[in-house]
Amino acid sequence: MNSDVLKKLMSEKIDDVVNAYKHALLAVFPRARYVVGLDARFLWLPLQMLPEWMSDFILVKTNKDRLMSKAARQNKM
Repeated sequence: MNSDVLKKLMSEKIDDVVNAYKHALLAVFPRARYVVGLDARFLWLPLQMLPEWMSDFILVKTNKDRLMSKAARQNKM
C-alpha cells in the first residue's frame, strides 16, 4: 500500500492505544483482539468478520516471512 495513503489514515493520537493496553491489562475479561484507530478498522474489517482461527490462519500464511526472524529465514534455506 502506498505510504502516502497510510499517512493520511493514521492518527497521531496515542491515547486510544494506551487505553486499549490499559483495558487489556486490567480488565476482568479482556478481549482477544483490540482494533485501535481508523486505519486498523479500515484495513482489518474483513478479518474481523471471520472466526478468529481463520483470520489467524490467513495472517500467518500471508506474512510467513515477516513473522520469522532474519536468522530463522537464513537457517531455513
